Amino acid sequence: VSQSRYGAIDSKEVDITNWYPQFAETMNRFLRDPECTGIYIHCQCGINRSAFLAMIYLCLKFGYSIDESFKTIAIQRPCTFTNESFRKQVIEYIKKHQ
Repeated sequence: VSQSRYGAIDSKEVDITNWYPQFAETMNRFLRDPECTGIYIHCQCGINRSAFLAMIYLCLKFGYSIDESFKTIAIQRPCTFTNESFRKQVIEYIKKHQ
């Protein structure tokens, strides 16, 4: 079990979508900054938490499909998306909020 400095835990027993509002707020703040030329997203291991939160953001903010966002992230970070529980939670969350 891994935990980020913001308290997001990589475990099958937690709901990753609980951290999405804070993630989206941070992303939106950076994207509004006129001096922002790029955003790098990474958690402690770069395997589950940041990838799944980025996936939600791509779908809800930019209209990517679930498959498109999954492929885009997985191409850049092939070892990602290993937490099956997160995968189910994220897909349900995206479908509910689209």
